Amino acid sequence: MGREAAEESGVFGHSASHKPVRRAESLEQLLVGSNGFTLVEVLVALLLAAILLVPAMSSIAGMLTTKAREDVKAQALELARSTLEAIKALDSSSFSEDPVSPLTVTTPDGRASFDIERVMRVYDWDPSDPSNKLWEVTVSVYEHPMTDDATPLCSLTTLIYPQ
Repeated sequence: MGREAAEESGVFGHSASHKPVRRAESLEQLLVGSNGFTLVEVLVALLLAAILLVPAMSSIAGMLTTKAREDVKAQALELARSTLEAIKALDSSSFSEDPVSPLTVTTPDGRASFDIERVMRVYDWDPSDPSNKLWEVTVSVYEHPMTDDATPLCSLTTLIYPQ
């Protein structure tokens, strides 16, 4: 069998009617003769994109919600710290165990409002000297409006021994 007969019968892996593949020299040459994508191809591509993007977008939304919540907690913690520092700076003669209504504070940007609750308890440090007392001060910060069963965003406690 001669080479020509072998090529025609497909012995070498291709038939004579098969055109050799040539490399496109540019993108334009590659696209010439292309009729675009079929509707099925576009729908499959959109379905794959949706399958991949929906969980990703859900994760991003969850992360943004968590970050916003952590930012609110950080603001509440800073508010509790500054309130404790202000109480420490007061003269101990103004301390009282009497209940105080919660104070409502709004952040400077107006995005969040908090209720600050202060509880003071006195311990007789030295029974022989009634003026010598140890104070336990707890500052709790809640989201506004505070309800009866609310859980504080943060709560700080310190002991103050007036000198």
